[in-house]
Order: sequence, then structure tokens, then C-alpha cells
Amino acid sequence: PTYEALKALMVVHSPDLMRLRQQYDVAELKLRLAISKQYPDISLGFQREEDVGENSTMLGLRIGLELPVFDRNMQGILQADRHRDEVRQSYVTTVHKILAELRRTLHAVVLSQQQKKLLDEILLPQSKHNIMIAEQALKAGDIDALKYLEVKRGQQEVLKEVMQVQSDLWQSWIALEQTVGYPLLKLSGEDHSDYPSLSLNKEIKDE
Repeated sequence: PTYEALKALMVVHSPDLMRLRQQYDVAELKLRLAISKQYPDISLGFQREEDVGENSTMLGLRIGLELPVFDRNMQGILQADRHRDEVRQSYVTTVHKILAELRRTLHAVVLSQQQKKLLDEILLPQSKHNIMIAEQALKAGDIDALKYLEVKRGQQEVLKEVMQVQSDLWQSWIALEQTVGYPLLKLSGEDHSDYPSLSLNKEIKDE
């Protein structure tokens, strides 16, 4: 997935952002309630506007209500408005924090994939080839057992590095999924039919 695709998923599915959006809705309702106390006979409705299209994602929070200029219940209104601003600022701060973590975890996945590709396509085949040559040389008497064991030890080190890189790759994917709040890899036996489709065959890039 691209960085932009992951960012869109993160905005929708991140538990931290969902919680803050709910807190902002509550703060907005409390502000409207405080303002309505200026006019006991007037009821102010509340409807949250969704400004997210299929191909766009809103990272900010809309200011849904301006402060009145009358003095009645002004202290309560100011307190409610201050709380709404605090929630909005917390949301903005959290967005920047999660986006930074998204870039970091995505780069970690890319780096681990590149390392695994290097091992799988170059170092591992080369170590297997070295073992084959060493075995032939040992049978022909061109090298002794110690030299063969040295080559064998080199292959074992490569295999250990392959296992470590594979582990690092899985850990990177897990960290990326936790940041996004969305399952990116479908493992054996898992059913993602309730989630939107997401192709993992695209080149990963950070725009």
C-alpha cells in the first residue's frame, strides 16, 4: 500500500483519532447547550457534517459554532469553548504524531523487504553454491574438513540472518498495522470480508 492509502485508512480506523472525534462531538454539543441557555425557549439542533469523500480524507475538525456576543451564561460558554479548543488541539497533535509513526513504520517495512530480497536473491543462493563447491572439493581432496566446516559455518550465519530479517519484517508489518488500526496482511484462515479490499501488490512508497 502507498503512504496515501495507509493515511486514508489511518484517519478512518485509528482508535485514538476515533476517540478524539467522539470527544470533539461531545464538546461541540456541550458548547451548543451552554449557548442555548442564553435563550431558554430556543432549541439548537446538532448535526455533524461528514466531509470525507471516497477519494479524500479530512484530517482536521470543523468549527461548527461561533461564540455569541451576549453576556448571559458567558462564563459557561467560554469554558465549553475552551474545552472544545483543547480537544481540537489534542486531535491535531495526535494526527501529526500518528503520521510520523506511519512514515517510520512504513520505512521499516520497506527496509526489511529490501534486506530480505537481498538475502533471498543473492546471499542465500551464493552460500548454497559455496557449500556445493566445498563438498565437491572435499570429496576430491582439494580441501580438508576444517576448510569445509568454515564454509558450512558461513552458510549457517547467512541462514541465521535470513531468519532474523524475516522476524524483523513481520514485526514491521505488525507495527504498521497497529499504527493504521487496520489489518493489512491476510493470514491463513482469516476472513477480511468485512473490510474494504486493499491491494498489497503496489509498490510501497512514501510521498
